[in-house]
Amino acid sequence: MATLQSRSSPRRSSTGASMHLVLRRTAQILGVHPMIIGVLGTGFAVGLLSLMLDAVQMTLGDATVFVLAVALGAAAVSASWLFAFVLREQVSKEKKLRRLSTTDPLTGLANRRSLELHLTQEWDKARQRGSPLSVLFIDIDHFKRFNDTLGHAAGDEVLIAVAHCVQRVARRSADFVSRYGGEEFVVVLPRVTADVATVMADAIRAEVQGLQLPHVTSEYQRITVSIGGATCNPGEGFAPTHLVEAADAQMYAAKAAGRNRVQTIALTKTAVTT
Repeated sequence: MATLQSRSSPRRSSTGASMHLVLRRTAQILGVHPMIIGVLGTGFAVGLLSLMLDAVQMTLGDATVFVLAVALGAAAVSASWLFAFVLREQVSKEKKLRRLSTTDPLTGLANRRSLELHLTQEWDKARQRGSPLSVLFIDIDHFKRFNDTLGHAAGDEVLIAVAHCVQRVARRSADFVSRYGGEEFVVVLPRVTADVATVMADAIRAEVQGLQLPHVTSEYQRITVSIGGATCNPGEGFAPTHLVEAADAQMYAAKAAGRNRVQTIALTKTAVTT
């Protein structure tokens, strides 16, 4: 018996999950378009009103029937529209919560959780179509010194300014810009070769340096970034984490080479597995 239950449970669970998904999706559609409920409710109320008049007109006075039917019809219409807008408010709250859970509140960029989900999706797409996938790992040079000198409020302004610089360069609809944490940003670039990724990374570096934001404790006397890049053709022996780790390692190599520079690598299966 236990074996039979364990075999049938996943099937019931799958059916229940599918039904829940259908109901949830329907609620989202109706919440975004509450007029659907309002119009359907109004039509239902009008139909009900007609049926009532036909059913009771022989037993009640015409005036009483008319008043009662109109009152019930108005109540049905009001209830349907009220429900429609309550549902819309609920769907709006859920969308806001989902957005907050995947967005960095300071910069408005995608957060690390969202990055991990998106990178996995792009990895699968790149593997299916046999196209390259690149990742840039960006770190603001001597950011802790800047915070210690000018305070976190000034540091927040720098983070926002750098985020805007990255977005100005990685502006294709397919490009995905995220705040990885602290002063680090990660950019996912689908269908971008190593050479193009290097050009884009240097454009971001130049854009940030061009802001001319003072940084008195930096050797460059202004805010700069070090960027690491990694590119591969996803396939056997590769994983999304390899790409991020390789870009991170290249970023540290750029810092070791003097900061305010770009270091990139094109990964091969041999390089990843050894």
